Amino acid sequence: MALHEVIAGGLAALVVSLGVLALFAALASGQARLLLLAAVTAGAGLAGAAEAGLPVAYDADLKTLRKQVHLGDPLAFELYDNPACEGEPVFAEVLGAGTPALTIEEVKPVPAKSEKPKPKKIARLRASLDFPVVGSPLYLIVGGVGVQPVGGSCQQQIAAVVGTPGPQGEPGPLGATGPRGTDGPPGPQGNAGPAGLTGASGPTGVQGEQGPPGAPGPQGGVGPIGPQGPEGPQGEVGPEGPQGAGSPELVVFDANGAEVGAFVDEPEVGKYRVYLAGPSAIVAVLYNTGAFSSYRTETIRFTGGNCTGTPLIYPSPYGLNHVHRVFIDSVWRYFKGGTSVASTTTNSQSTGSSCQNNSFSTTAVPAIEISPDQLEVSFPLAAPLYIGPSEQ
Repeated sequence: MALHEVIAGGLAALVVSLGVLALFAALASGQARLLLLAAVTAGAGLAGAAEAGLPVAYDADLKTLRKQVHLGDPLAFELYDNPACEGEPVFAEVLGAGTPALTIEEVKPVPAKSEKPKPKKIARLRASLDFPVVGSPLYLIVGGVGVQPVGGSCQQQIAAVVGTPGPQGEPGPLGATGPRGTDGPPGPQGNAGPAGLTGASGPTGVQGEQGPPGAPGPQGGVGPIGPQGPEGPQGEVGPEGPQGAGSPELVVFDANGAEVGAFVDEPEVGKYRVYLAGPSAIVAVLYNTGAFSSYRTETIRFTGGNCTGTPLIYPSPYGLNHVHRVFIDSVWRYFKGGTSVASTTTNSQSTGSSCQNNSFSTTAVPAIEISPDQLEVSFPLAAPLYIGPSEQ
């Protein structure tokens, strides 16, 4: 065996021996909660201690440190040569919390069986001070806000008495494989992997039974008006119009003897046609009841839906000079034909007492609405009506 191997082996034995002695010293001084973690972590840092300085470790209360120490807070490291940390320190250095020169480890002590209360978690402050390894015992105090020592404020530093470590020895033989430990809890679920390739289509399934019919949808709105169709052929000449207003010598009276208007004719049994001077139009009246009566036509068309917009009437003799009545929005409205004739598109019509929405192109004239005051009579008239000579 070479001389340097003998020296390296002796130094390694000395390191282990001093680490064990320091551990027993810690156990004797009441620091049993450090357990073997102190010896192992201290021994692991010895290889770089000769080059980086003196490695030190200091145990403090983890909970207090977390609450009160902030990034960059100054922490004072003071080394003493006596176990009471009395007198002047042999070395002092201030390090900032969170800097690369200072690391903080979380150490969870293992309690002894039935030990109460359970030991607190430890914050182990590790640093490499700019101080040589002297080979004699040194003791450390770390001061600063939030540093509450665990195991006494004056803590012995094992690395100070170990000395400079020797060269790395040859690795020992591989030990036997230990028994399998208990399975740990399952880790968190990983992210979903990428979607796989689409598989081949399966065979078509059997036709299912037809489901019940769904509820009918809401009625759609009125569609847009279609384009105007081509102009139709010229219609045939209409029949000759009815006889104009009769001679004022014959007039129609109501049952009270009031003059209604000039007698035109009796086109049907039970019905008179009477010329009313107010609207300058002819009206048909049932002479037994005095009720308003339609004659030949009773249809008013409108350019808008729901009987709105411009009213229109067919340009027949019975449409132009007769009074027509339709029931719209719970009100009787009276109309007569105008004079201009044009082809136009209508969208609704009222025949008697109902309004119907339909759209088609027709030849019509604007219908002039007549107010009840223009009629100068109100229906039904006092019946029965009779014909007689004018009293004028």
